[in-house]
Amino acid sequence: MDRYEVAHESYAPFGQGRMDGIYEDKALVEIASLYNKTPRQIVLRFLLQEGVICIPKTVHEDRLEENFDVFDFTLGEKEMETLRSFDKASPLIGNPESPERVLKAMGW
Repeated sequence: MDRYEVAHESYAPFGQGRMDGIYEDKALVEIASLYNKTPRQIVLRFLLQEGVICIPKTVHEDRLEENFDVFDFTLGEKEMETLRSFDKASPLIGNPESPERVLKAMGW
């Protein structure tokens, strides 16, 4: 992404219900309790610290407030490594494009 000066965006950082079980993961719950945050707040903070633009959707005011309440703490490197291990290298939403197609599109 750096090569083409493109920012990584997490359009649906909570997986649109396709990964709700992850928020009960013991390691994630433990990290959340260390910071007095919810598991979803930890996920948002992780993405932000990784430099990912996050666009969490909600129509609930309380969840909107919760989504914004992620700027008063910083995850440590140990927590970041734990969270990186959750990556399954498989998108939950949409179909990934081939690198060749992306390169072609950049020339449009």
